[in-house]
Amino acid sequence: MKRFLFVVTTIAAMVFPALAHADVTISSTLARNTVQVICADRQGSGALIHNDVHGVYILTVGHLPIDSESGIRTDVCKVGFVPDVNHAPTLVYRASVVHAIFDLKTDRDFAVLKLEEKVFGNDSIPATPFATNEFAKVGDSIDVLGFPSGNASLVQGSTGHILGYARGTLRSDAPISPGFSGGPVLDVNGNIVGVAARIDETIDPQTGAPVPIDFEMGDVLNLIGWLDDFGPAEHDKFLSHADSARFDGAPYVARDEQPGCAFLVRAKISPTVFCLLKDAYRFVFPNQATFASWFPKATNVLYIAEQNLAEYRLTGNVTMRAGSLVKIQTDPRVYVVADSFGTLRWIPTEERARAVFGDQWRSLVQDIPDVFFGDYHVGPPLL
Repeated sequence: MKRFLFVVTTIAAMVFPALAHADVTISSTLARNTVQVICADRQGSGALIHNDVHGVYILTVGHLPIDSESGIRTDVCKVGFVPDVNHAPTLVYRASVVHAIFDLKTDRDFAVLKLEEKVFGNDSIPATPFATNEFAKVGDSIDVLGFPSGNASLVQGSTGHILGYARGTLRSDAPISPGFSGGPVLDVNGNIVGVAARIDETIDPQTGAPVPIDFEMGDVLNLIGWLDDFGPAEHDKFLSHADSARFDGAPYVARDEQPGCAFLVRAKISPTVFCLLKDAYRFVFPNQATFASWFPKATNVLYIAEQNLAEYRLTGNVTMRAGSLVKIQTDPRVYVVADSFGTLRWIPTEERARAVFGDQWRSLVQDIPDVFFGDYHVGPPLL
């Protein structure tokens, strides 16, 4: 069960009790770059990611402008800036929604807002926005900033570590609570590695109360991949890389360690293996090569009754693991799989392939049967 971390502003903390947060030292710069976001009756957080003559942009989650129950999208939000860590927002702008997505099937929950006219306040917008770090890894320390409910609209922080990656989601032990939605997840240098999104919970069988399992953040690489679906290098309009040279020289693939399966299952009457997600969806591994790309060693696959399997909505095929080099038999072009959703990036030259994947790159290429090529979509090339 997943709980989305907005606060309904009319009832606030009366509905959602806040979790305890570890003490985090928040500098004035980090506090001023962390914003409060209100869309319709939903309050969350966001991060300043761009400020120049072309516009001022805010990064947040999609389930603030998009209602998580109805799917109805609002195109206008309000964004509040604080002067420092000890004050509530004193500068508020109206903001339009540039891009937004809330899709449980792909775990994409992002939005980009553009500031429009000022509502009130005389403070200035920070001149140096957050940059992004695309090279975080499991075990790294992180801080999460936001405006949790019940704290008089003050910036608060939570600290923890990266536990893992799956389906474009960063899993962490940094506790977050309602109001943190959209807040920046920062590395030790104050660069964005993710976006606070939701709590993954289970139910205590003794008390019936929800118990957090871990805390989920949208991975910045998933964000970049989604933005680039709108056009080549679309993310460059909104984001600045902390290390542009390293990003440009990297293969630019998601760090997903697994496809996000809660369970691997099969029915007794068929060898087909299914990936069951926590949200009552299931994906199917279309062939042995795809399964082996994720699970090269023996792994447990459980048997499930057909009637129980039918309770999970079949959504599509699992694609090859991110980082796999693939081609189809009828096309000589070689692609790298960029994420768990089957985004392909064409590798335009042998020199580029050798620079990124080594001299033996050809031996890594696997054929995708033409019949499964429709599970993938072609993104921007690996420049």
